[in-house]
Amino acid sequence: MGARTVLTNLPVVFFDDTCLLCNHTVRVLLFIDRKEKLQFASLQSSFAADVLDTKTLALDAVVLWHQSNIYVKSSAFIKIAQILGFPYLLATILYVVPPVIRNFIYDFIARHRVQWFGRVNHCLLIKSKYKHRILG
Repeated sequence: MGARTVLTNLPVVFFDDTCLLCNHTVRVLLFIDRKEKLQFASLQSSFAADVLDTKTLALDAVVLWHQSNIYVKSSAFIKIAQILGFPYLLATILYVVPPVIRNFIYDFIARHRVQWFGRVNHCLLIKSKYKHRILG
């Protein structure tokens, strides 16, 4: 693990920084996370390479690293909602839906996200007012 891993004890949300849908989702999370419970990093970053086994993780999956545990796809979003607290933690009821079904829907959206929303050449969040919460 890299030096930054030791320095952060907050959950880290990893995202595809060239995906417009992903960038927008992170902007929404940054806006609603007023207590700054989450940090963010690109799946393409050196920080991600230090923390995650990038060989087993696709760039089309949101990943949450929390207390040395890895959550991916729909499980990551449900855990993020839990971390954010009320009213978002109400989404934890989705745990009753089998992961196969949740991830089928997730994968369908992930497969079409570039076609529907587009792609950029660089992360749009680096120059935002939230750049202090973007790692690596």
